[in-house]
Amino acid sequence: MFSSEARPTSRRFLLRCFAFAVAASLHGLALAGSAAMVTEVQGEGELVHQGKRAPLQVRALMNDSDSVQLADGARAAIAIVARGQVFHAYGPGTFRLDENGLAAERGARGRVERRELAAAIRALSVDPARNVQATLVTRSGELSRGFAVVAPKGLQLEADARRLAWRAADADRAADWQYHLVLSDDDGNVTFETTTRATEVILPGNVALTRGREYVYEVIATGPLGRRFSDSQRFELIDSATEDRLLQARVAAGDDPTARTLLATAYEEHGLAAAAAQAWQSLGGSAQGRFAAAPPLSKGNVR
Repeated sequence: MFSSEARPTSRRFLLRCFAFAVAASLHGLALAGSAAMVTEVQGEGELVHQGKRAPLQVRALMNDSDSVQLADGARAAIAIVARGQVFHAYGPGTFRLDENGLAAERGARGRVERRELAAAIRALSVDPARNVQATLVTRSGELSRGFAVVAPKGLQLEADARRLAWRAADADRAADWQYHLVLSDDDGNVTFETTTRATEVILPGNVALTRGREYVYEVIATGPLGRRFSDSQRFELIDSATEDRLLQARVAAGDDPTARTLLATAYEEHGLAAAAAQAWQSLGGSAQGRFAAAPPLSKGNVR
């Protein structure tokens, strides 16, 4: 039996043990799943996950205890977004991800440099494990080969929404075709209307677009011998707070490949397919953010 004086001490001890167990569990949860993302790759390299090798490429996800192997002269950047840190690894060598970040394994001739992400990039709160891809809409029949509305579609930044574009009905006889554009809000009120022979229109500054309201626009193409096609699409502006964060991040990203990769990922997370596609293409990836993998390691090229 414990004395009455011993009981408080015993309770405190048990509470401390419980708190330690909870902290350890939360720590384990924090490290569970994808902790980091590869944001830059140059030269030969591979990703090692649970003993299995995979191509090292931009957007590859890394978990705690995963490693990167780099050849001599190769380099990679690994972003731990939750901490706002980026680790630049320079080969040759093996570099392992752990609770403290990315570090070169003992004996490696390579090095690791750490830097902090810009505040505006951290504010995006990108989740590397969320792999939302920009959706590309495919069409069948004649429209897939010629005339079709191109942009905007779905959620949009305001600057992108103000440019309405479509494919030419007949690129070889462009002068013979004209296009009538009608932009309406979700109540059917005509917001803007014009006729042109061009394949895009920039909305004038006096045409206001309201957030939280869906817009539909139709383009009617009229050509020789009474030929006529029409196509339409819908779009909506993203909320102003999110757009402000994204625009601030775009300025902060500048020419930094890691920041631009995270910004493109943020566009995807917010459903901004067009902005994401443009961002990935500017980084050398496809419209869906897929990048060619780094060349595999040559035998004996990591020390």
